[in-house]
Amino acid sequence: MVLFGSVLAVAAAAWAHQLRRPVWVRRCVAAPVLIGWTSMAAPESLLPQLLALVALPAAFAGFLGGIFDRSGLPR
Repeated sequence: MVLFGSVLAVAAAAWAHQLRRPVWVRRCVAAPVLIGWTSMAAPESLLPQLLALVALPAAFAGFLGGIFDRSGLPR
């Protein structure tokens, strides 16, 4: 399930790239990939949970940045 989320994050970042969104939006949307990577690299560690505290809000910020324009209006 975590791997599926990582694949979706990469697909969302690629889609944001295709739509020519700002770089910070692409990076924030791709942030959950770190959770999947650390879950595979260190499954017994707390590192995936600690990264989730940072990566998931960043992904949400990238999601909102991709939807809304600088003026605050939806694209």
